[in-house]
Amino acid sequence: MNEIFLQKKNLRKEMKMIREGVKGDFRALKEKTIIEKLIDALEDEDIKECDNILSFNPFGSEVGISPFNDFILNSDRRYKLYLPRVMGEKMEFFHISDNTKMTCSKYGILEPEPIEGLRWKGGKSFMIMPGLAFTEDGKRLGYGGGFYDKFLADNKETSIITCGVLFEEQLVDMLPVSDNDFICEKLIIG
Repeated sequence: MNEIFLQKKNLRKEMKMIREGVKGDFRALKEKTIIEKLIDALEDEDIKECDNILSFNPFGSEVGISPFNDFILNSDRRYKLYLPRVMGEKMEFFHISDNTKMTCSKYGILEPEPIEGLRWKGGKSFMIMPGLAFTEDGKRLGYGGGFYDKFLADNKETSIITCGVLFEEQLVDMLPVSDNDFICEKLIIG
């Protein structure tokens, strides 16, 4: 195994414990701050031009952004909300609505049914990404499956603004990175 792989593996354990340590009212306040900042970010000039929001369904100790997803679903804005589904070694995003059927993945994550006509087909998009750790310059440590990096590599011709959401406890000075690791253009910290 190469050194970067081992560094990331060890750091994942540590950062997962740190993220799990953000609890109770303290966590609720931080998540509320993140949701408010996400909603405010929709007014940024570059994000205003986006038609699609590529978000995620939180699981475990990930930042609880479900209220933001609900805001997008129930707003009168023109945004379409897409959530990810792992399909083999890759991840695809599918448009969801209030009546979208969701199923539980092998990872325990609620995912939309893979209906071909609802698959994201490109277009200017704002992608919100979970993670275990981030640096101020946008480096991200995920869970090691590379799903977001593969998705972004497969869609590099499309305009996707990437945004990591995190608790300030997840911010670190440096992270080991590989050539295939994508950088988050924005960070929203609570």
